[in-house]
Amino acid sequence: MPDTSAEFYRSAIQKSFLIVDKHHKTVPFILNEPQNEILNSLKGRDVILKARQEGISSLILALFAIDFISIENVRCVVISHEQGASQRLFDKVKFYLESLKTTFPGEPPYKLKYNSRSEMVNINNGATFYIGYAGARAFGHGDTINNLHVSELSRWLNQERTMIGLMQAVPRNGRIIVETTANGIGDYFYKLWKKSQSPQSPFRPHFLPWFALKEYQLPIYEGFNPTDEEKEIQEKYKLTNEQLNWRRYKLAELGGNIEAFQEQFPANPTEAFIVSGNPIWSTTLLQWYLRHAKTPAMIGNLTGAYQIFFEENPKGDLKVWKKPDRTHNYVIGADTAEGLEILPDEEREKRADYSVATVMDVNTAEIVAVWHGRLAGDQFGRQLDLLGRWYNEAIIGVERNNQGLVPLVTLRDLNYPRIYYMEKEGLAAIQPTNYLGWRTDRATRPLMIDETGKWLREKKLILYDEETIDEMMSFVRYPDGHGAAASGAFDDRVMALCICIQMAVRNNISSRQNEIEASDNMIGIGIGMDSGDMLDGTVDFSI
Repeated sequence: MPDTSAEFYRSAIQKSFLIVDKHHKTVPFILNEPQNEILNSLKGRDVILKARQEGISSLILALFAIDFISIENVRCVVISHEQGASQRLFDKVKFYLESLKTTFPGEPPYKLKYNSRSEMVNINNGATFYIGYAGARAFGHGDTINNLHVSELSRWLNQERTMIGLMQAVPRNGRIIVETTANGIGDYFYKLWKKSQSPQSPFRPHFLPWFALKEYQLPIYEGFNPTDEEKEIQEKYKLTNEQLNWRRYKLAELGGNIEAFQEQFPANPTEAFIVSGNPIWSTTLLQWYLRHAKTPAMIGNLTGAYQIFFEENPKGDLKVWKKPDRTHNYVIGADTAEGLEILPDEEREKRADYSVATVMDVNTAEIVAVWHGRLAGDQFGRQLDLLGRWYNEAIIGVERNNQGLVPLVTLRDLNYPRIYYMEKEGLAAIQPTNYLGWRTDRATRPLMIDETGKWLREKKLILYDEETIDEMMSFVRYPDGHGAAASGAFDDRVMALCICIQMAVRNNISSRQNEIEASDNMIGIGIGMDSGDMLDGTVDFSI
């Protein structure tokens, strides 16, 4: 069996191949920092999101070229977004093989039986190397591909249809490497990237920020002083002044267009995906929050009954930045996935929607925990019960739309003491109703979005969760004025956060054991009630 270790390929590439560098000089192919990082972490099904010109295509082509000259009957295929780009990639492969005449003593370890503009066949071992471009040919019917390089997938037309055919042609022991810069939110590549974050995905995600390549730096000039924004970026990513100066230079080339820079040279995956449309909240402001994001202190699940325990598990649903402080007050906003309990088990994993619970420390306005997972409504209600009791019997506001009533009824049946009830505004005061939960509709949705925007602008909110910020970046305003996730994006965490902020705003209104909970009259849980069902014409929520 051939050696396919990272060290074998590194040694073979660096001893065998020459490459043309960015100064148009032919030099030995010595792997740079991003290339070494990727080579060391490839798993066989890989998705690589990268900054421009870090040499990842060159690395993958070199890997396949080594296989072409050393593995019998291997079939290598490289597909790019357009014919010209594909041809340039193939010319690079041919240059590698030609360089063996310089670096390899004696006869080169290959002999071409067939050599055209799109295909080569190695007569020594029966290996084939094919180059193509998206849409030029349908793969998957009778083809077998051992090595598949998908280049710049985000620029392809008909991404999904073409990729389905290609992937069906690759056997389980074959290799698929997708490498691309991003091209907005909502396309097939964006969905593939998001799904690759899941432990259940066959693909492993790899992200390469611009500063992974050490050559992206420029000497600083006399009087160089980082701005406050640059100091934050420098501290977040441990950058040198020389790297900051390179960033300034590139920004100036792009006319100061920060979004164009971030798409081509992202510092994190969120920056790479520029939202098409009209973002609800300032992306510049959200970038500030992103720079202040932190990894969770703990990841795991809550268990127990009379006493609640946190069990650490890297694949758990609950991320915790700060544990409960017994002297603090907490609120929880919850968004329930639609209809999971009525789906068969095999279909649940295919659904994109999740249930989410966001926990805020009202004393500090910090988001201290986020629960994010797939559970049936009653099971989610039990998790909310554990989460709320752990955080000092926090006020829990569950969106009652669609399947939200199921966890609400579960919380009520578990005698959870502080469930949020809808309110109505009367002449004297805001009064709770006997309708469980928070309702999101055309009246309350703008209130939620506006209040969240106010907290963001005033930097009143302390938000550490990068995934929540990611969803907020793709939360856009549609032509009819309503706010929702961009096509292909998600807003489960966004809605849970907005409800959580509403609970904090209403914290002084909601009370432990309000009159409705204290009585046994639970007739009005409001099943089937719409916002128009309030009869007296008054607003049925506090403003």
